[in-house]
Amino acid sequence: MDNDMEKSSYGTIERFIYIILLPILFTAILTGVLLTLFDYDVKNVVYNIGRKIPIINNIVPKEQIAGADTGNPASESIQLDQQVMDLTDASAEKDNKILQLEVEAKSRDKQISQLEESVEKFVLEQETNAMNSEEYRKQLKNLASMYAGMTASKSAPILENLTMPELVLVLYEMSAEDQGRILEKMNPKTAADASIQLKDVNESTRKDWEEQAKIARDERTAKDDPEATTQLTNEELAQTFSAMTVDSAAEILIQLNKTNSTKVVSLLNAMDNASRSNILAAIAEVSAEDAATLANKLGK
Repeated sequence: MDNDMEKSSYGTIERFIYIILLPILFTAILTGVLLTLFDYDVKNVVYNIGRKIPIINNIVPKEQIAGADTGNPASESIQLDQQVMDLTDASAEKDNKILQLEVEAKSRDKQISQLEESVEKFVLEQETNAMNSEEYRKQLKNLASMYAGMTASKSAPILENLTMPELVLVLYEMSAEDQGRILEKMNPKTAADASIQLKDVNESTRKDWEEQAKIARDERTAKDDPEATTQLTNEELAQTFSAMTVDSAAEILIQLNKTNSTKVVSLLNAMDNASRSNILAAIAEVSAEDAATLANKLGK
């Protein structure tokens, strides 16, 4: 009887295993395999279900639940796309910076080229002025030697027809004896003016006197024969500078002051008070020394 009961018990367990348990397990495994083949995240579903069951939830690894999304191919694809977009934006930004640097470099090269041309032009002008000045001094020495070789009664009337700066320069090239001999035969007023101004001439001021002589000669030429010169008068030039922007006028006058300070003083004298004040202020911002020198000459 015990054997019959044991056989009956085994038959019930076997029927349960073969008829119910195995089909359920097979179905679950097959379903899991199929879902996995179709990219369904079976593991996360199982973890979520296990987390809700008491006791079993202690077995389910919490790290896997927290990081369940990291194994999602769709999420990884989105992250890769975002990284590609970030790298593309960074590359575009670098290209824009490179383009901007190239534009700035071309602009600097152009400015350097213009400055080099300005320097070359300025050096050439300085060399030309130096050559002209040297030639002019040779002519003065020849004139002084010629007039000194003449009798004072003949040379004095001729020298009186020169402009005062030219007369002073010619006398400067003579010896003191020849100067006294010729001045003695001149008109007393002319001789007195020449004597007073002659004491101010030396090697350091000679260039200014040469500039004054050139301006006086040009003014006399324009007065005697207006059609013989096409140069603008000081008043016309002064109006031109007054019409320019203050900074531009100041920059040009600063450069001109290096070679012809007398001309700059003449132009400033020909301006109205407002224009002269504004230009002197702009010159002072660039070179206080030049502004002070010009203001001192204007006050004489």
